[in-house]
Amino acid sequence: MKIVIIGSGNVATILAEKLFANNIFIAQIIARNLDTGKALSQKTHAQYTDNYEDIEKDADVYLICVQDDFLPEVAGKLEKVLPKKSLVVHTTGSASIKVLEYISSQYGVLYPLQSLRKENESVQEIPFFLDASTPEALEKLQLLAKNISSNIAFANDEQRIRLHIAAVFVSNFPNYLYSIADSFCEQHGIDFKFLLPLMEETVNRLHHFSPKEIQTGPAARGDISTIKKHETILQKENPEILDIYSFLTEKILNSRTD
Repeated sequence: MKIVIIGSGNVATILAEKLFANNIFIAQIIARNLDTGKALSQKTHAQYTDNYEDIEKDADVYLICVQDDFLPEVAGKLEKVLPKKSLVVHTTGSASIKVLEYISSQYGVLYPLQSLRKENESVQEIPFFLDASTPEALEKLQLLAKNISSNIAFANDEQRIRLHIAAVFVSNFPNYLYSIADSFCEQHGIDFKFLLPLMEETVNRLHHFSPKEIQTGPAARGDISTIKKHETILQKENPEILDIYSFLTEKILNSRTD
């Protein structure tokens, strides 16, 4: 299988490296960033270019790994240079599959439901959600995905955007709360690392129970006395995060009666 990858950021790098490690031929890297584009091409023994006019015309899959905002621009450039039966695929959770329909009759989505950073030495399991314009395109996309992960499922536009919303709730929002706790600990001379076992235990329990079943803490217990103590301390020492504490506490208290 011959692959052309458009992009050289986190998603492009992780997918390119995993495909290359599984002996998939990365023919070309197309990227605006000269430094990261050339670095990725060297890692995968691929040709590098920043000129869409020089794109390989006979690849099996054209994998677009760019941010959502740049996807229409890239699609417009590919429409001008690719044969109309090329399989063109994007990797975003929120963009519609239809953004590619003017490029070719064969198009799809390969959405990795994972936080990917190219600096990480190892990447946890990556679930992939696939969609395609035709059965032929879907079959080829499945073959490609199986070289990266054994965790493959299917999701249309409506399902994928909702997966993306859920991902924000389980990854982005908690990490913001972690950053608040980290700053709070630093301010009060506490090592944030002491909290890591608690965080890990919470996630481990989710393998066996629903989130609602494992909700703990003063709000889950209805412990108003402790909540008031916390709020008094925050009001005095960290009023900038009191509203977040109170909002989430109220939501958890209310959920006890749902």
